[in-house]
Amino acid sequence: MKGFAITLSLLVATPAAPADWLGIGMGTAGAADLATTEYGLSLGARELNPLMQDQVARLVLKTVSTAAFIYLYADMKAKNKTHARIFAITCIVLWSAFATWNAYQIRTRL
Repeated sequence: MKGFAITLSLLVATPAAPADWLGIGMGTAGAADLATTEYGLSLGARELNPLMQDQVARLVLKTVSTAAFIYLYADMKAKNKTHARIFAITCIVLWSAFATWNAYQIRTRL
């Protein structure tokens, strides 16, 4: 839970984070992925991604990548709103799918 709070704090503090629903959705979906990953691991699940084996590396990579995608979305939005929306929705769908998969794995362990 500590990792989730740190991630949420960093996402809120990101100066480039747009104050719109797609930007908020991206941050929320990224945080949900991180939270369900950490909860699943606390129940004995395994992280299959070799880059994400270490908890600190996982926290840093997921937080930085989420913030970078939000920044990229904000930059894209200024140039082409349609492409930015497609990018944001794709990120939200993928992160939500990861969080859903994690939740499914958690449910099978309870």
